[in-house]
Amino acid sequence: KYLMRGNAYIEGGTFIAILLGTILGASSVTGEHGGIIVSTLLIGVATVGYIASRYMPPAPASNPHLAFEPNIIRATSEVIKEGMNRHILVFSVLAISWFWFLGAIILTQLPLFVKEYLHEGETAITVFLAIFSVGIGIGSVACERISHGDIKLKFVLVGAVGIALFLGDLAFFANGVARSAVDFFAISFFSGFFTVPLYSLLQKASDVERRSRAIAANNILNALFMVVASLFGMLIFSLGYSLKELFAVLFLLHIAATIYGYKSARKLQH
Repeated sequence: KYLMRGNAYIEGGTFIAILLGTILGASSVTGEHGGIIVSTLLIGVATVGYIASRYMPPAPASNPHLAFEPNIIRATSEVIKEGMNRHILVFSVLAISWFWFLGAIILTQLPLFVKEYLHEGETAITVFLAIFSVGIGIGSVACERISHGDIKLKFVLVGAVGIALFLGDLAFFANGVARSAVDFFAISFFSGFFTVPLYSLLQKASDVERRSRAIAANNILNALFMVVASLFGMLIFSLGYSLKELFAVLFLLHIAATIYGYKSARKLQH
């Protein structure tokens, strides 16, 4: 019960923090004494984070005999190998990483979409970022409330299908501010349904002694997928395709990933 709720709040809070950081960072660094203001904000946030961490309950190591590996490459490979030692964990990590692949492309290309296709300025970009961030927050909390805290893969499927429907509309049909705003909100809303059960499943299905490594493996692969997403976008543009065509390719890839994920989930349940 509390696992789904906690992940819902973390997922929503993460994107709200990304939004606030983007707005505050952009408005601060361009003003007078921008460097000093941004530095002060960073120190302030770090201080608040440290103070908040002091109120966290103690969590003793589940595997205190785990040896430290100074070789970064070897340590990373070991974390991935040990963290993904079961099919259910592989499924969860790859599905979450796919979300970050999608999110990285959509968020990085959102300003270009607003400028080139909607012919709007910086204010509209901020509004669309807010729509996307708030949408994930609302979707995450809605998923937890509707599921009553139960971890069910059917909500992952609901999220994947919802993302597909509105990503397809954005790629092929949307041509105005209002409709594009609805698409961005809906994509982010269903992203909450997609990710919250997956994060909860990852934590519940992993062994206690290996849970930290499963989460670490997930974070490593998430970062890798985001790097690949940036390279993928660069490749599409270098081939002469437009942003709409990038979204169309992304839509087709998401359909393929959804079908593959659905078949994999069916095998896991049998």
